[in-house]
Amino acid sequence: MRRPPKLTKREISLVPYLLTGASRKDIAEQIEVSEETVKSHIRNVIRKFDANTLRECFLELQAFNEFFNNNSSLGYEYWHDVRAELTISADGITAESTVTTEAEAMFGAVKSTAFTSGVDAGAIMLLEFNGKIIKHKTSLDTLHWYPFDFPEPIEDGTLFTTFMRLISKNSYLNPTETQNLNISRPTKVASIRVNFESGVVPKIAGVSVTAQGRSVEVPGLAIQRLENSLYLEIPDPKVYYWYSIVWTWDEPPSV
Repeated sequence: MRRPPKLTKREISLVPYLLTGASRKDIAEQIEVSEETVKSHIRNVIRKFDANTLRECFLELQAFNEFFNNNSSLGYEYWHDVRAELTISADGITAESTVTTEAEAMFGAVKSTAFTSGVDAGAIMLLEFNGKIIKHKTSLDTLHWYPFDFPEPIEDGTLFTTFMRLISKNSYLNPTETQNLNISRPTKVASIRVNFESGVVPKIAGVSVTAQGRSVEVPGLAIQRLENSLYLEIPDPKVYYWYSIVWTWDEPPSV
């Protein structure tokens, strides 16, 4: 999803009416302004979405209304770039997973965020977010949702970076394994990279995409084989989708 335009509070309030097909007269009565004022606001909304008609920008308005218009008193995060990287040790026992997010606060100050992280086998040795330890030497922890409060609010329009790091043990020993990335905010571009310190990149690898527990076909997504790595670039990630690199070990690691 591309970065949404900066709408005024009044323009934002019009979006739900536009999506329901309300007339200018109905909108004017609801928000208590003249029809000419409503007409001007609608024209500005359409122009800001780089469209000539409401029909041309209707789908973008739907997405905007879903992700940036829930009457929250807080701001919203727009993710410009999300990079997930997994590095598996040469013996396959220890793994370090990181997620770096280049974000922007929009439509108000961002006071908190949340992230998903966990492993479905083995144990977490360390989990930290923006340098703060969240968990240390715990047992199995399967994809939990962690809230995080920023020390100071991220002011509207500010670009900022978040960084999650997870170190686990005995988490990638199954014959077939995955590295996942959950897109939980509107995002411009994302990527997943899996590094193999052994230097042996599995011969069998592919891409998996799911939404609401169902497999989804996304044309054009393909694994790139780099030196000692598998890499997946996601040019137009969808919110609430899970993107995964899936591989089968040539010879599974053993404890």
